[in-house]
Amino acid sequence: MSKLPQKNPPEPHSTILQQQAMLKVVSEHHPSRLNHFKRAYEGNSLRAAITAKCNECTSCDTAAIRECSGTACPLIPYRPYRPKTEGKEGCHE
Repeated sequence: MSKLPQKNPPEPHSTILQQQAMLKVVSEHHPSRLNHFKRAYEGNSLRAAITAKCNECTSCDTAAIRECSGTACPLIPYRPYRPKTEGKEGCHE
């Protein structure tokens, strides 16, 4: 079995700068989504982290998140704004 290449984690200062830049962009263009990003960056909410990542990927387009079919994305089953019944078909089999 082959292993995925190991990546070095980014420098903490670099990560903080990237997060601050993202918060600035979100606050200017999508202020209603700002809380998702703040909670995600605090590290206390997995749901907020998933929602923030989906918003980042789609430029905060709720319809694009709902209709996302990125088959390579590991967050597809957990993405926000999807119908409540989606992804539940195999739960009781």
